[in-house]
Amino acid sequence: MAQNGILTASYHAGLSNKERADVQDAFQFDKVQVIVATNAFGMGIDKRNVRFVIHANSTPNLESYYQEAGRAGRDGEACEGILIYHPKDIRLYRWFIEQSDLDDEYQKIQYQKLAMITKYVNTTECLQQFIVSYFGQNCDPCGKCSNCLGTFIEKDITSESKSIISTIYELDGRFGKTVVADVVSGANNQRMREIDAAHLKHYGSLKLGKTKVLNLINYLISHNYLQLTDSQYSLVHVTNLGWDVLDNKKHVTQKISKKRERLIQTSSQVSKEENDLFVRLKEIRLGLAKKQGIPAFYIFSDKSLREMSLQKPETQADFLNISGVGQAKLKAYGQIMLAAIKNYLKEQTD
Repeated sequence: MAQNGILTASYHAGLSNKERADVQDAFQFDKVQVIVATNAFGMGIDKRNVRFVIHANSTPNLESYYQEAGRAGRDGEACEGILIYHPKDIRLYRWFIEQSDLDDEYQKIQYQKLAMITKYVNTTECLQQFIVSYFGQNCDPCGKCSNCLGTFIEKDITSESKSIISTIYELDGRFGKTVVADVVSGANNQRMREIDAAHLKHYGSLKLGKTKVLNLINYLISHNYLQLTDSQYSLVHVTNLGWDVLDNKKHVTQKISKKRERLIQTSSQVSKEENDLFVRLKEIRLGLAKKQGIPAFYIFSDKSLREMSLQKPETQADFLNISGVGQAKLKAYGQIMLAAIKNYLKEQTD
């Protein structure tokens, strides 16, 4: 990112206390645009104009994800949360739970919370609705998440599901996802030779590759056709719903995403004039913030500046109609901002 001109900093345990404080201040005062950090960063920061929170790894539970993603968009402007999921993250968290000194009942709760992350990343329902429902409340579809904005086709995966469920039955539920995926994808490794997998009925029955098979298994788990035991080396078992599939009482379908639209409106969708004025107002705000030694958003939020660039107020009365502007901000900054807007408009007509 730095090579592409983006002001970036890192924040991690290897830095000294002073270095961490300097990085935190630089981000707070808009001296850097992007922080690459562990989840410890941001816990005590009240920065309202964060536009993106990107998780490079899964979180151990939805509570953590909701709290961390919630650091974006506190100014009411559009923002985006992205979660990059990989099954190996789940295996690591399972190991952490197993190695902990927690009692069996508490460990079981943590395993269940971890399972909800797998369900979350596999759902095709509204993501906000999923999280709100998890916390025991109800809401309408948000219309803004990747699932709401995505276009899906429904695919029948009953045949593939039967191969997986039958394999788990043949293995007598004694193995985890990786072994099951190796069997149905036809892997040739030491483990497969040890269990004589080549003689199993569905060995090599799915020509999809191991990664896609694992994704299918996770989908079946998230939709309650399969379940994992609550232990570090979790085994895959078939649920009653899964047995119905094997008995031809139920078909399995999966919604496959055809296209995902951007959540955040890009700068190309904003007129050049509005964007140029917005950038200029941000520069003025930053100068004022540095002079006063306060974060830029304490002066005006991005939402307020965006409204100024769209409405282009000319009088104090117009300025008071901007969101987040009251008498105090009018008195402190109104003359400066109105003059900047007036000068900009004059430049456009000269």
